[in-house]
Amino acid sequence: MLSPEACPAPGATTSTTTSCTLPSPTSTSTRSPTRPRSSSPHSGATRRTSRARPPRATGRRILLIASGGAADLRRVDPALLHPADRLVLNDVDPDALQHALTHLPPATRVQTAAAPGNVLRTAAHLAADHGPFDLVLAGGLFDYLERFARALIRTALSRLCRPGGTFYFSNIATPNP
Repeated sequence: MLSPEACPAPGATTSTTTSCTLPSPTSTSTRSPTRPRSSSPHSGATRRTSRARPPRATGRRILLIASGGAADLRRVDPALLHPADRLVLNDVDPDALQHALTHLPPATRVQTAAAPGNVLRTAAHLAADHGPFDLVLAGGLFDYLERFARALIRTALSRLCRPGGTFYFSNIATPNP
């Protein structure tokens, strides 16, 4: 859970996003302050209210762990991606990755690579071939893991981030952290 002191007060920033620090020292969350909160545990991490592309000179490297068919990524408006952004989908199921690549919008597909395999076994290859990453996303993965495995994966994924990068996990079921 986010603590009130971890997030700036509404209107305290001039950007379109608000950064909030999660209790884990390796995790942060960025969310749009105008996005309505939903009671559904699987709702709208990719729902956006702004179509403005943030100004930047270079692309971002984004890794989606346990991406499956990348349903969340398919909901992202391709206009939100910088032409130099690079996305990497990771999942243990190569058929799910193929499904994802087949169903992504063409503009997103050309920026996306698939990296099949167990993230703990392939972390070194992910780092060498595609990293370091500006953003590592793990949506729902922790719901299926024991505490020890969550700790191992959190450490491994944090190491895949560039200095100052973000590791974000979501859809955490009770009683997971």
